[in-house]
Amino acid sequence: MHCPGCGNKKIEILEKAETYKICRCLQCDLFFSDASVFPDRKWYEKTLGDKTAMVRPQVWLKWQEQIYSQLLKRKGYGRMLLDVGCGDGEFIRRAQEKGYKVTGIDFNKILISKVKRMGLEVYSMSLEQFGKRFPKRTFDIITFFEVLEHTDNPGHFLTLVGSMLKPGGNIVLSVPNRDRFRFGFNKYPKWDRPPHHFTWWSVDVLKNFLRLRGFKILEFRVFQKTIRFRFQQEGESRNKDSFFLTQLSLSRKLKYLFWRKIVSLIIFKVFKKKTVEMRVKTKGPYLYAHAVYLK
Repeated sequence: MHCPGCGNKKIEILEKAETYKICRCLQCDLFFSDASVFPDRKWYEKTLGDKTAMVRPQVWLKWQEQIYSQLLKRKGYGRMLLDVGCGDGEFIRRAQEKGYKVTGIDFNKILISKVKRMGLEVYSMSLEQFGKRFPKRTFDIITFFEVLEHTDNPGHFLTLVGSMLKPGGNIVLSVPNRDRFRFGFNKYPKWDRPPHHFTWWSVDVLKNFLRLRGFKILEFRVFQKTIRFRFQQEGESRNKDSFFLTQLSLSRKLKYLFWRKIVSLIIFKVFKKKTVEMRVKTKGPYLYAHAVYLK
């Protein structure tokens, strides 16, 4: 077994699941899975249908908007853009409005047929298949939002991306932040495990990975997350991210409710108010990178 990011064979096992292990590379610190079964087109179509992972659940919409807007705040001026994992086509539709000449690819045939009706150039195929079908096509920008963590070999994926870029071409990507704030539940919830995700990235790991593959980082962002808590007189509190709370096991939920009650009582003793609101800034769920290929 070797690291899919840097190729190093020195690893440690962090967790053993029934059919796979979650490992850590001792050289580049990438967390990765040794799962041998990877999802194909049928899996994505059955799991997501005509939806994308970024809109299920709806709480991800606000992050999708922030990620897209980083690139779309600039005009395209006719530059060629390829979006890998284009999903419902929302990003390439908006990119086209900004002046980019867009192309999209995605595994999901159901989504692709939907996007084609929007008049956009899209194909139901992998990046490797696209390269074989259009060997002479190159792009000024290749984007892949929430894609890298779905690949079993990110190093090979980025090599393919580099081969399709024009000289001085750019990549723009986002991945889940493995150091994001969690509400005390399982570090790897069901949606963040195989067959959904196969790699887990931190700030330093992603930066070093891009540099190792010949990219110079132009912009890097960690989206912060502000959590709002409202403590009421009867000791009840709530926060808007109920999606995360639903992932708590029964034992963890009981612990959460117990400590919430204790904190509420302390809050009312200190502030002597019927209602107290608190906002806490935490490490956000996504990492964003914009880099140029130095080939």
